[in-house]
Amino acid sequence: MVNLMAATFELVQLRVPEGLSVYLKHRESPWMFRVLPVRDPDQPRLWCLRVEPCAGPSLSAKTASLDPFYTCLGMARERLAETLDAIHRDAVAWLADEATTAFRDWLSWVTQLPVPSNFIPPDPPVRAGRSSPGGRAVIEEAGTSPAPPSGS
Repeated sequence: MVNLMAATFELVQLRVPEGLSVYLKHRESPWMFRVLPVRDPDQPRLWCLRVEPCAGPSLSAKTASLDPFYTCLGMARERLAETLDAIHRDAVAWLADEATTAFRDWLSWVTQLPVPSNFIPPDPPVRAGRSSPGGRAVIEEAGTSPAPPSGS
């Protein structure tokens, strides 16, 4: 049976992967979480996952002024690779695992907090695009494509 809290998250698919980082999006709020492997603070030769609330799926995105959560402590490199693979295969199943109970509790707590005003992603900037067949500049919104020209 899938944990209800786990089912409210989805893995964000990035156009350009950012190393080993993954992003989890809470479906019922604007909260997003960056999950990245780091050295275990208590056992520096081993690995763990650091989770921090962030404004978007980017390493340069603002992070919340909350302490990050460390989960999957004390992993050898092979176990780290297996864990990241499990998240990529099925993030909901990974979150539903009994071993992530404390992590789910933290996620539940964070997603109940008000979202900081600077976390709401702004509208994409307008940028000058390529020239249209008639020589006029086509204005595009970032991340969108202009409508195709009508047939003649």
